[in-house]
Amino acid sequence: MKVFRMFLVMGVMLGIVACSQNVGAWEDYGYAWESPVDQISLPCVIGDADRFGEEGSIPSELPLYKMYYNPNWKGVHLATSPDGATWEYVDKVTDGRWPVVVYSAEGFGAGDAKYKMWYSAAHPASETGRQETSSFRVIESGDGLTWGEETACSDGDSQHKLVGGNGAWNTGSYGPERVFYNADGSETADPSEPMSNKYVMYYNVYGVLQEGGQSVGHSSVGLAVSADGVSWYSVGGEPVLKGSAGGVGLIEFADIARDSNGYVMNFTRTLSGSTHRIGEATSTDGVTWTVTSTDIEAVRPDDTRKPVFSLSIGYDPQSGELQMWRAVRDQTEGKVFLYYACEE
Repeated sequence: MKVFRMFLVMGVMLGIVACSQNVGAWEDYGYAWESPVDQISLPCVIGDADRFGEEGSIPSELPLYKMYYNPNWKGVHLATSPDGATWEYVDKVTDGRWPVVVYSAEGFGAGDAKYKMWYSAAHPASETGRQETSSFRVIESGDGLTWGEETACSDGDSQHKLVGGNGAWNTGSYGPERVFYNADGSETADPSEPMSNKYVMYYNVYGVLQEGGQSVGHSSVGLAVSADGVSWYSVGGEPVLKGSAGGVGLIEFADIARDSNGYVMNFTRTLSGSTHRIGEATSTDGVTWTVTSTDIEAVRPDDTRKPVFSLSIGYDPQSGELQMWRAVRDQTEGKVFLYYACEE
C-alpha cells in the first residue's frame, strides 16, 4: 500500500510524495527544510499516531512528528511536522548536544513525564569529558517543550561500562543514537537479555578493536541497557555493528527503527577524507546485525551535496512506512539543509 502526501516547500506545491515499505529501496525527495537557527544537525525524529495528545480545530495540522536537533552545537531545538515532509520551527528547549528523545503517552511510571531526552554534555571538539559515562545526561518533560533538571548517567558496574576509557573497545563516545522504552521491561537491568530491559540504548562508540591480529581504531555502534534510564550496562563487550577502515568504514552516525518484523539501522560512514556514504543493516533481535548495503544509491551524495553529521529514521506512526531525514550540505550555498526520503 502506498501513502500519498502533499509535499509543500516554502509555500510552493512540489508534487505528491508516495511512500511504501520495501526495506533497502529508497526514493529521495530532496530538500525539505532549512533551520532558521544556524544549520541543522543531529536530528532525532519521533512520531505518534495520536499526535502527542495535542488538540486543535484541524487535527491533520497537529504534529505527527517532532524533531529535536542540535544546530551547530548550539543547544537542542524543536521543530514539528504534520506529515514528515513539511516542518515548522518551535524554539530552543535545552542545552546539550546529540539529543535522543523518547515519547510515552502513558508516561514512564512514577511522575508526570511523557518525554525523556538523553544527550551528551561534552563538546565533540574536546577530548575532556566525552570519555566519561557521566557525559551522558537525561532529562524529562511533560510536554516536550519545557524540560526539568538534567541527571548525569552512570555505569551499572565496572564490568559493563558505557564508556571504558583509554585502550578499551569503548574508549569514548560522542553520544546516544536511539533509545527504546519497554514499559513491561525488567525492574532490574540484565545485559545478558538486552531486549527484556526497560531502556535499550544504541550509542556511538569509538576505541580499539582487534582485526587480523592487529589493533585498529574504530567508530561503531554500541548497545547498552538500563532499568531506570540513568544507570547503564554495556552489552557484549564489543560493538553490535563495527565500523573500521578494514570493514564498512568508520560509522559516524546511525539511527535504528523497529517494528513487529525486527530492526533496521541506517548509518553514515566515511570511506576516506570527506567521502560519505549511507549504509543499511537489519536485525531480527536488535543485537546481531547483517549489513545489507554499504552504499544506498538513491540517497548517495553527488558533486553538490553530501550527508553531514547525521540522519534519523522512523516508521510512519499511521501507515508503517519507513522514512529518513538527513542533514545534507549544499556545497553551492554552503548551508546544511534537511532532506527527506522514504522507502519505495
